[in-house]
Amino acid sequence: MIKLLVFSDSHRHNKNMERIIAQAQDISYILHLGDCCADAELMARRFPDLNFEWVRGNCDYSGCPYDKLLTLGGKRIFITHGHKYNVKTDYLRLVYAAMSREADACFFGHSHEPALFYEKGILFMNPGSISQPRGMPQPSYGLAEISEGGIEGKIVCCPANDKGTGA
Repeated sequence: MIKLLVFSDSHRHNKNMERIIAQAQDISYILHLGDCCADAELMARRFPDLNFEWVRGNCDYSGCPYDKLLTLGGKRIFITHGHKYNVKTDYLRLVYAAMSREADACFFGHSHEPALFYEKGILFMNPGSISQPRGMPQPSYGLAEISEGGIEGKIVCCPANDKGTGA
């Protein structure tokens, strides 16, 4: 089984992300879905024994890619920030992008609002923002598991006293 820890939209507020990574057990990969790639790079340096993948968001100016297609546990995982697919309006472009890549799962961010749904047999997850939530009172992140049976995901809220601030 492959376990994924999924973050998005940290915006230079790393306290929650660092605490969650430090407490995580049996995590195979940590995915950061943009806004701010530098945060993912910092976490990768702080936790060198863990596997990190990240993409660029609309607030990022680094050279990392906007999209990646990963193969993990025999499943195709499409990761993107989501702004190039207008996810604040609807998910149609994102669904087509995931379908065109023959993805089994698509992880995206940008809206700061968590979402979890299946469309055309593909798992779609927006973990919300680990620093600046919208649509819910607390920061959030995602967990996903890849097994022979498929891919399952869930959204997790940070404890009430964690507002996402701090570096």
